[in-house]
Amino acid sequence: MFATTGNTETSKTTSYKVVLPFYGYAAVAFLVAAVLLLLSAADITDHYFLPHTLAITHIMALGWGTMMILGASHQLVPVLIEGKLYSTKLAYTSFFLAALGIPYWPGDFMFLIWVCIPSVEGY
Repeated sequence: MFATTGNTETSKTTSYKVVLPFYGYAAVAFLVAAVLLLLSAADITDHYFLPHTLAITHIMALGWGTMMILGASHQLVPVLIEGKLYSTKLAYTSFFLAALGIPYWPGDFMFLIWVCIPSVEGY
């Protein structure tokens, strides 16, 4: 009933080897955030601007959300432009740059929680 039009070659799609690291990183970040959320469940009922809550929020936003978006973008952009990715090496480089940079922000919050704040008197 419906005729398939357009170019449906599989050579213009992105290899799963390019996008799988993004999705794997996002799954690990989601699991880490879920475990941290379970471990700090009492802090969720307190004020929203606590370091525990900020760290979990950043792990979810940067680790899970951003990596899912980047993986989906690397997979869908070639379909939208009906072409190939410019370079798979550039896609891998973008993954490693994001994978190294994303833990920086939640790591700072965790450092404040377990190292700096307990040493302050009265906290």
